[in-house]
Amino acid sequence: DPMNIVWATLNILSDLKPLKVDLRRDVDTQFNNMQGAPTLLYRLGFSENPRLPGTLGGELLERKGPDLLTEARELKLSTGVTIADHLQVSGNFDWRRNDRQQSSSHSINTTRKWPSFNVDFSGVEKWPIWGSLFEVSSLGIGYTKDLTLRDNLSVGSEDRDEGLTISPRWSMTWANKMQTSLTGTYGSSSKIQNISHTRDSRLSVDLSWSHKLSAPNGINIPGLRKIRFSSRMDLNASMGYQRLKQVRVESGGFEKALGGSSTIKFSPGASYQFTDKLRGSMNITYSRLSKDLDDDVVSRLRLDLRTTFVF
Repeated sequence: DPMNIVWATLNILSDLKPLKVDLRRDVDTQFNNMQGAPTLLYRLGFSENPRLPGTLGGELLERKGPDLLTEARELKLSTGVTIADHLQVSGNFDWRRNDRQQSSSHSINTTRKWPSFNVDFSGVEKWPIWGSLFEVSSLGIGYTKDLTLRDNLSVGSEDRDEGLTISPRWSMTWANKMQTSLTGTYGSSSKIQNISHTRDSRLSVDLSWSHKLSAPNGINIPGLRKIRFSSRMDLNASMGYQRLKQVRVESGGFEKALGGSSTIKFSPGASYQFTDKLRGSMNITYSRLSKDLDDDVVSRLRLDLRTTFVF
C-alpha cells in the first residue's frame, strides 16, 4: 500500500528535532588620523563609520574610510531525527566568512563544513548474536567534509584546503560491569597553495578498557590475623595505533613522499583505595614511533607512581 510509505515518512518527520540556527556577524573597524568626535551611533556600535574627516597620505578627506576593516559572518545549523527506536541521526552545517581590508590588501577566508552528520545505534546488546554478553552497547559513526578557501584579492591568488573525516565508534558495558570502547578515525586532506599541491592522510584506532573491583566488607589477609580495611581497585588499560602520511602531487599526478610515521601506544594502570584517607596508583606507558623517510625509531617507557594522603 503506497499510503504505508506516506505514514512512515510522516512518523519520521514527527520525530524531527527543532532546527537550531546560530547567525552571527562581527565587524571591527580602525580609523587613524581622524578629526573631531565620532557620532553617538558609532560609539554605541550601531554604525560602522564615524562619518568624520581625516587625512590619508597627507590629503584631507571629507569622509575618511577605515584604515582596517575586519568582518566575520557565521552561520550554524543543527538538527536531528529519530528514525527508529534505536536509530538516531543528527546533522550540522557550519559556514564562516572572514573579510579583511587594510590599505591596499584585501583577503577573504571562507570555511564550510558540510556534509556533517552522526549516526547512533543503541540497543546493540539486544542483538541475538551477543546473547547475554553485554549489559549495554551502542554503535556510532561520524562523517564530515570541510572546505577552506583563502582568497588574496590583492594579488589574485587562492589557496584551497579540503578535508574528510570518518569516525566509527563502539562502546560496551559487559555483563560483569567491565567497560570497553573501540574508536577509529580516518582522515584525509588536500591542500593547494599557489602551484603546490599536497595530500595528508591519517588513520588511528584506539581501544580502552576499565573495570572496578570493590570489597565492601574489606579484605581478610591470611597469616596476618584478621586485618581488614576498606578497599577498592580501579583497573584500566588503553592501546592505540596511528598512521600518518604526507605526499606532494607532482605534474602528471605522480606522488612524492614528504613524510610519514607509525605510532603504537600501550598504557595499563591501576589505582587502589586502601582506606578513606589513603590511595595509591600506578600507570605504565609505552610508545613506539617509527618514521618512514629516515628509518628513525623512538621508544619511550614511563612509570608513574602516586600516593595520596588525606589529613
